[in-house]
Amino acid sequence: MNIFTKKGLVFMVQVDHLSGENLGQVIQYLYDSGASNVQIIPTITKKNRPAHLFFIDCRSEYADKIEEIIARELTSGGWHRIDTVHRHLCTDLIKHSVTVKSDSDSFDFMIEGKKIGDDRSNIRPEHQNCMDLKDEVFQKFGIHISLSEANFKISEVLNGTDKREIIIC
Repeated sequence: MNIFTKKGLVFMVQVDHLSGENLGQVIQYLYDSGASNVQIIPTITKKNRPAHLFFIDCRSEYADKIEEIIARELTSGGWHRIDTVHRHLCTDLIKHSVTVKSDSDSFDFMIEGKKIGDDRSNIRPEHQNCMDLKDEVFQKFGIHISLSEANFKISEVLNGTDKREIIIC
């Protein structure tokens, strides 16, 4: 197994004064500014106040933009900026063209999944691709399928044999 290394940054920020709606919006701002990953953990601070601890992962070239969001949107007076070494396996994006069929119609669709490491038998569907399948099934067939069903159907093809079709009932 090949393990790779790249340098990065993690910001740690404690926030005890923003509503859930504001926190959710800040997550999007952070991603739009170059964050690769944002995690929020609920916590209790001094005087038993509820709070949230942000962990924001990014490459160094996005650090200034991330710090602007921290200062402007989280209105934090201070935070931790930690240099890190990110260890990871090789990931490949796998794509397959499939035919999506219902009782009366069909359409072609490109499914996408992420293969992590050397294990060809464990390919995870890409979230946005599952959302796109769900939306297109509704647009083309007028059938609502759940996100978990779209995920299952894409996973079944990516991790299965040479199956190249998805059946929607």
